[in-house]
Amino acid sequence: MKNIIGYLSDDKEKHIFLFDSLSNIVKEEFYDKPESGKAMGLSARSQGYFLQKLVNYLHKERNIMLFVAHQTVDLSGMYAITKAKMGNTVHHNMSNIVKLFLSMSKSEMEREDNNMITSQKATWTVEKTKQCPTIGSTGYYYVLPQMGQIDTKRELIDIAIDMDIIQRKGAWYTYKESKWNGLSSIELSNKEVVELEKAIKG
Repeated sequence: MKNIIGYLSDDKEKHIFLFDSLSNIVKEEFYDKPESGKAMGLSARSQGYFLQKLVNYLHKERNIMLFVAHQTVDLSGMYAITKAKMGNTVHHNMSNIVKLFLSMSKSEMEREDNNMITSQKATWTVEKTKQCPTIGSTGYYYVLPQMGQIDTKRELIDIAIDMDIIQRKGAWYTYKESKWNGLSSIELSNKEVVELEKAIKG
């Protein structure tokens, strides 16, 4: 708080803050009594206390706060179950909450012959927002984990399929004279990439 209040108090400058991660914001008391029952709930209370103090300084036109919160997920059953969630106080103080889930399913990632992951599906869900209704606000994109960025070519293919520029019939995908069996087998030339970008932009 001492490090950022100076930025928040400025009535002219605009700032975006990234906190990675919210899970690590905790009072010093937590480390003094790591095995006590009180310390177990102190983590959630610390986050809520921090946000309650922070909200007094925030300005909706000058400040954006982005919080990353890591959660444990149980994948032993049929569905992914979140094992721990942020405290209610923290949830209340958030304007928007987006949940990202990086799938480890074989059908939702691509690997090279040496088993290295080359593309992986990330699903996003808007769990809370004050800007618009959240019903049905979900989607996905693919990431290149080795490069640490979004798979823009895969995004291009998905958008082209949704717009029926690349046509789908069953497991087959066609674009002009090109035809592929299965989504993962689609290979685009540089010329086709340029054509698709122009078609999507209209």
